[in-house]
Amino acid sequence: VAQAQNSIAGVLYGQGNLSEAAEWYGQALRTYQALGDQDRAADQQQHLASVHADQGKLGEARKDYEEAVKQYTNQSRKATAKAALGWLLAQQGDLIGAAECLQDAIGIFKQTGEKEQRATSLCRLSQIYSDNLEVEPAKSSLATCIALADELGGPYVADARFFQGHLLLIQGDLEGAWEAYQSARKIYEDLG
Repeated sequence: VAQAQNSIAGVLYGQGNLSEAAEWYGQALRTYQALGDQDRAADQQQHLASVHADQGKLGEARKDYEEAVKQYTNQSRKATAKAALGWLLAQQGDLIGAAECLQDAIGIFKQTGEKEQRATSLCRLSQIYSDNLEVEPAKSSLATCIALADELGGPYVADARFFQGHLLLIQGDLEGAWEAYQSARKIYEDLG
């Protein structure tokens, strides 16, 4: 039953029916909780967070992500929720909380060997540091991100170049930013 509820919610979410999707994700959450399946219940909590964020209900989204982080027993999924919470906190202007969440997630991703998630989180962390004018931590995060991205290839390289452009722009290096953004654009175009 819970799988069907989750699937219905996913279709509604994809169609942009956010209120109905939230109702169905809530039903799936309660069903998984009744079954004692903590990780799948936390998945539903995380889906609710996405819906609430899309609805502009950032306070509710934050609570949902925080609850998902508490519920997860699977470390990889916990790290994904932490990274999402960090990104949400950044959108709310809590750059310190955002950086802490992303650093925690990056540490878990490193332990679990999830290079793709780690690279994405490092790029986002570099942006948060850049936006907070913390240039050295931004450079450090970005350097690790670029090294991982070069190893992974494809969109990860494009993302790393984009965030490199962001940092260079904040530093006032317009030529370097232009080159990094152009490199990212070309890779994105080549990827289709």
